[in-house]
Amino acid sequence: MYLIFIFDIFIFDRVKFIENRNGAYFDMSVEKPLKKKVSITLDDNIVDKIQILADEDDRNFSQYINMVLRKHISLKDTSDAENYSKKHSSSSSV
Repeated sequence: MYLIFIFDIFIFDRVKFIENRNGAYFDMSVEKPLKKKVSITLDDNIVDKIQILADEDDRNFSQYINMVLRKHISLKDTSDAENYSKKHSSSSSV
């Protein structure tokens, strides 16, 4: 036996409401992160490689760049925190 659920999805002001076949609404309260449109210029070979990697990861170009930048920033923040910690721990022991 298979159960099939059919939902209509409505999004109002970043809050998701789902209506099932019986007309009942469910407030899913999904808050999407705010996005800002930007324009950048990239080398052709970079664009080609990013598009290939995005396709392999089943993401669109923008999603892939966002993911890569998020990871880079996270690594940078971690590295900066470690460097700060090393700098201040060595100066306090002197």
